Amino acid sequence: MSDPSPLLALRAGLIARFSADAGLAALLGGHVRLYDEPPRGAPPVYALWEESAIE
Repeated sequence: MSDPSPLLALRAGLIARFSADAGLAALLGGHVRLYDEPPRGAPPVYALWEESAIE
């Protein structure tokens, strides 16, 4: 079995780090989430995970 994508590990690490910041979580409505694209019908504020590549 291959290792999970480094990008998935990075994303998980960012969510874990950002979730520990109570002020940031409060600004994002109480939960830290990273979206691949703007969520339909969701009021701002939210965080977007942009396209990336490992070279």
